[in-house]
Amino acid sequence: MSAAEDLGPEERAALGGVWLVDLDLDDGAQSLSCHLDGETGIATASSLPESLSQKKPRWTATVLEDRVSLRLEIGPWQLRGAGERDGLRCAAFSGSVTEGAEDAVCVGRFDMKLSMPSVAADELPALAEKAAARIAARPAPPPRFRRAELEGRWRLLVAFEAAAPRVFDVVLSGRRFTSESSPLLSGSWGLWESGTKKTDSSVKERGTHVWLRVSREQSNCTLAGIADLPTHESFSLWGRPVAAASLQAELATRTEAGGVAASASGHLFAGTSIDKEWVLLGDWSLQRSRMAPGDWSLRDDPGV
Repeated sequence: MSAAEDLGPEERAALGGVWLVDLDLDDGAQSLSCHLDGETGIATASSLPESLSQKKPRWTATVLEDRVSLRLEIGPWQLRGAGERDGLRCAAFSGSVTEGAEDAVCVGRFDMKLSMPSVAADELPALAEKAAARIAARPAPPPRFRRAELEGRWRLLVAFEAAAPRVFDVVLSGRRFTSESSPLLSGSWGLWESGTKKTDSSVKERGTHVWLRVSREQSNCTLAGIADLPTHESFSLWGRPVAAASLQAELATRTEAGGVAASASGHLFAGTSIDKEWVLLGDWSLQRSRMAPGDWSLRDDPGV
């Protein structure tokens, strides 16, 4: 499901103008006019008692498909409502009125209609073209991958600096991973989304990066190291999945739902981003050890 987005400058301009606001409050009905500035997000309300006009009214809005959600602050009231957009413009909103910043209490409802727009109707087509050009110029979203499609058997190559690379056949399942043969290499794994904190431990169903945390306690540890690797401490693998080498697979990763990973690679780290004392240890990569039945994105890649 797509997320609501803040309005662009053209959309805000189309909503600018004088609005008639009808308040149906617990202590009686009130009507006032309110000017929404499409550039600054500042509103100016008339017919508002001086005692209530000390704080400058402001407004913000977001859009999901053709439904616009509005938040307007007027005096002690916060108006939260929605309306349907026709092109760039939404001519009416309705919703609830609350009071209080922290423990908000609903005190009524409101309806508001656009009375005098700042942008004339014959100027809207030019604004729409400008908005379309701005959206078309946006950079493509980063590749995103589905967690469910990462579960299964993989061949993990671990290459510590100044040491011979080691290969493990591992299974990723649920929140855990483990090697299928001795020495045992085991720990947790998950996905991470660009723009979020790496300390977020919640299970993400899709993400832009993949991480594995090798646990000393859950792996075989000898004098040689964890699973015969040159370290005795738990360590982390951070990196990026990669789609199969086909246009269809690549396009799937640019959607909100995410795509299928054919491989992944990155760096090995000791320590965590929490203590800021991490150390780069080497590199790693994942390659599928077995093609998932019926998976078109992998069949299109002759190298898998």
